Parts: sequence; C-alpha cells; structure tokens
Amino acid sequence: MGKTIKCAVFDLDGTLLDTLIDLQTAVNFALSKHSKPPITLGEARRYVGNGVGKLVERSLKEGLRDPEYPEILADMRRYYAAHTVIKTKPYPGIPEALRKLRELGFKIAIVSNKPERAVRKLAKRFFPGLWDAALGDKAGRNRRPAPDAVWEALRHLGAKPGEAIYIGDSEVDMQTARNAKIPVMAVAWGFRDKADVAPYKPELYAEKTKDIAKLLKPLRAKLKIGVFGGSFDPVHKTHLAIAKRARKQLGLDLTLFVPAYIAPHKRDKIYADNEVRCELISAALKKEPAFRLESCELTRGGVSYTVETLQTLKKRFAPCELYFLLGSDNYLGFGTWREPEKIKKLAKLAVYQRKGEAAKIKPEDILIKGPATDVSSTALRQKLKEGKIDKKDIPASVAKLIKSKKLYTGK
Repeated sequence: MGKTIKCAVFDLDGTLLDTLIDLQTAVNFALSKHSKPPITLGEARRYVGNGVGKLVERSLKEGLRDPEYPEILADMRRYYAAHTVIKTKPYPGIPEALRKLRELGFKIAIVSNKPERAVRKLAKRFFPGLWDAALGDKAGRNRRPAPDAVWEALRHLGAKPGEAIYIGDSEVDMQTARNAKIPVMAVAWGFRDKADVAPYKPELYAEKTKDIAKLLKPLRAKLKIGVFGGSFDPVHKTHLAIAKRARKQLGLDLTLFVPAYIAPHKRDKIYADNEVRCELISAALKKEPAFRLESCELTRGGVSYTVETLQTLKKRFAPCELYFLLGSDNYLGFGTWREPEKIKKLAKLAVYQRKGEAAKIKPEDILIKGPATDVSSTALRQKLKEGKIDKKDIPASVAKLIKSKKLYTGK
C-alpha cells in the first residue's frame, strides 16, 4: 500500500462495539420462549458475523429447517430492538482511536449487517461527531460480504476504493474488503481470533486500539484542505455555497470551518457565544462529510491571527496543502495582516468575490469562480432581532436551533 488512504471504513459489532452479551441475551430469550436450549457466550461469539438471521439459524440444532425459525427470529428481533444497549459498549480506547483518526484528517464510515436505523442510532449514541457515514441492512442493498454498503459509503464520502481501508474483526469483514477491492486491517479484540482471519492475509493487523491510528498515519494521502475562517454568527447558506464552490474547483478533501474566538465581555447580548456558534456550525455541516468544524481558535483564545491558525493546522495535518478562503473585501487589505508573506508560504489564497469589492487577483492567488456574494451575518442578525428567520439564507437545521434557543432576539 502506498500513501493513498483517506477513508477508514469500520465494521461495528466486534470492531467498534462489544455487543456480544446483548445479542446472546436476545437469542436466548427467543429460544427459551420456544423451549429451545440456550447458547453459551462462546457459542454466540462463533455464531455472530452475518446478521441476526444467521445468528438465530446457527443457534438452532435444525437451523433453517426448524419450523419455528421464523417466529424465533421475529421474537429475537423484537427483544433485541428493545434491549440493544443494556451491556453494549465501545471497546476500550475506540472513541480515542476514532478521534485520533479525525484529527489526522481521515473520513470515517461505519458499515454493518444490523438494520440501518439501529446502526445510526448506535453510532450517534456512542461515537457522536466521530463518523461521516453509517450504513446497515436496507432493502435493495446486498448484505455483507457483498461490497454494496462499502461502495455506497465511499460514494457518500467522495472517495475511491483506492483511497480507503476496511477495518474489522471477522471472516465476513475480510471477505467484504476483498469483494470491495480495498485493503483490510484485522483487529485482535473482536469476536474472532487471529487464526480465523489469517487465511485472508489482511494487509494490517491491530493488536490494540491505539494501533489503528499508528498503522494508518504513514499511509494517509497528502490532503488538500480548505480553511474557512470567520465569526459565523450565524453560519448561513452563502458560507456553505462558497465552501462547495471551492471544494469543486480546488478538489479539496476537507474544508475546515474555523470560528474566531470572541471574548465574552466584548459581545453584545444579541450575539451567540462561542459554544452556541459551534453548535450552529455543526448543525449546518451535518450532511456534508467533507466539511468540518475546527475549534483551534476557540481553544487558543484571545485575538485570532490567521498565521497562527495555519501553523497549527499545517503541523497537525502534515503532509497537506492548505487553501485559505477569504472574501475580496479582506483580500484588498491582506497586506496589513500579521505576517502576510508567512501566511502565503503556509497556504494558497483562494478568494471569493463580495459585492461592491471587486479585487484584482495576483497571479499566485486563486479566484473562486461564482457569483459575488452579498449575504452578511450582520444583516441576518438584524432580521433575526426583528423576529424574521429567512429560510432562503439560513439552513433549516440552523434555523431550527435559532428558534428553539431564541437566539439573536435581543431578549
């Protein structure tokens, strides 16, 4: 494998989550209801991996020939749906491993043979903000080891098979990766032993959860990253439109929305505080896996200098190419910024036109093509103060939060 990896596609059960006891309990509930002998935890460990249908089939002496199989499966599904997270929990170190991958710039998908609704519910509960796509069993999509869910996840992430790696614990995961024609990392802590996956010759093997990032870091592709700073107070549709144009024109892998730190004692009461602005940005970016909230300026505090932000990001995402997005109004005064020449060594300037501020772009800088923008957060705040929420300019998810939290009202 070369340095091409941009996405990590994870199996759920046995890789991210230890679901074994809840699955065993659900099967045994259904078996007991039909006077069938229970299965041990060791048997459950061997039987999982191909969905609950296979789990129930393997738990019955006669398998699919058992006339009560359909009823037992239905009872197991109902019980498990109501008792999914009694004992289920992430394997130790998994949230930290996912967080580390995100910090390195990897996009993350989760795929499973569980019903898709359950997959997303579990992902939201245990790994909030740490994944970009979550797919499960769904009508019209072939179940693993078919590659359908993996390929769909990659399409959602805007990635090619050659830019991804699959991470799982079982034979099904190995087969899925091979069918998807992507490399695979096997893990030691799941439902299978090393001997079970060895015949598939996984490219990588993680003995501990911390090994995931350690093994993938040297394989990560050089990323093209857009850096979009501002107050985002509030974030609006024009921000998203600019970021989308830049992503398409520049071929960006990630675009980071970087809200500037604003000292609480300097804020007018109708403005949103730092925490709330982050919440609004996160809501706006929820359906955009290539866009992320970056809070380094909020963490640093004080006056937000672009040169410091770019130094931080350049170091964290190395190797990478940075593109700093700024409006033509700010571009005209760029020479007055702190260390402008150093900024241009750290990142290429990508300029979008603001109405009334047509800037002549220097040869070494980039003009983001598209109409000049005239929407401003200042004007939107005034409308909001007057009780008007303009859905033409504000994403629905952001408008919902503004309304529920009664933001920008001046009250």
